[in-house]
Amino acid sequence: IKIETTGYLKDYERPFRIEVVADSTDAIEGEEFELINPNLSILPGENTTFMEVKVHKTERMLEQGYRVQFRLIPGEHFTLPFGQKGIGNMPLRDSGDNDPEYGKNSDPSVHNLYITAELTQPGQWPSVPGHIHYLGTFSKKKYKLILELCKPYGWGILEWENPQKMPMDRLNIIKQTTASYLVKQYELGREHWVIDEDGSMMWVKTCPWSDGARPEDLVDKN
Repeated sequence: IKIETTGYLKDYERPFRIEVVADSTDAIEGEEFELINPNLSILPGENTTFMEVKVHKTERMLEQGYRVQFRLIPGEHFTLPFGQKGIGNMPLRDSGDNDPEYGKNSDPSVHNLYITAELTQPGQWPSVPGHIHYLGTFSKKKYKLILELCKPYGWGILEWENPQKMPMDRLNIIKQTTASYLVKQYELGREHWVIDEDGSMMWVKTCPWSDGARPEDLVDKN
């Protein structure tokens, strides 16, 4: 994350610190993120430096996003003079943004970092308006299952976003693999049925139930 100063360049090093604002941070420090070095410096003849944050991918991150808030601690070489009226050419950043969750912050000493790995519909998910495709309606739960089933093939999120790496023959393999898994779970009995986010039976083409079928409408073979 870039940190930049205003004013004249200096011929000496200017250290400062970064701290995590615990009461405005949702992520768990040490488990879900790490601030690599809280002690930074602007080197002689320069006016920028970078803070480094390492983020750890976790199961919780797949279900929800969270915020890490950092605060600049100026030290003897810096001040933070920008107030509600702004200073010089520094534009006033309105804290009353249309998006309150990711709204801009008018305090220049504070920076919010929003972290998420929430699954969204990939570019290569086959969909045509008004038609049911062989992977059916997209859901995060179905996509997560498909990613897990694709691991033996070495196909992950990057392949799903690249049309050259997700041609029709691969999509057919994914459909067949997923259908085989869902049918097997169905045959094991009701407690093993895979229910999608909307409460319906998870479906891809060749499953013996229809897209949107409710569990209560199916017969438990056991």
